[in-house]
Amino acid sequence: MKVALCLYGLIGYTKKYAEGKLINYKLPYEIYKKNVFDESVSVDVFMHSWSVKYKEELVELYQPKAYQFQEPIEEFNKKFGKKNFNDASH
Repeated sequence: MKVALCLYGLIGYTKKYAEGKLINYKLPYEIYKKNVFDESVSVDVFMHSWSVKYKEELVELYQPKAYQFQEPIEEFNKKFGKKNFNDASH
């Protein structure tokens, strides 16, 4: 069986809109590894993320077929009162 796993958005936080504590980005991978990445299933990962700060780690972990990392658009930051989702202040 062939499966495409499309991951998008920010890495996890304990609250909405990148508020609260940062959740270890390896935890979701372990869940996918246990429940999706299986020898009987061929999984191609595709990724789009605003978590630019973690690009290298996420690409190494998931080994996506294609990916794009970019800074959040200014209008989104303004709407939710953010300077930048990738600031270390979270």
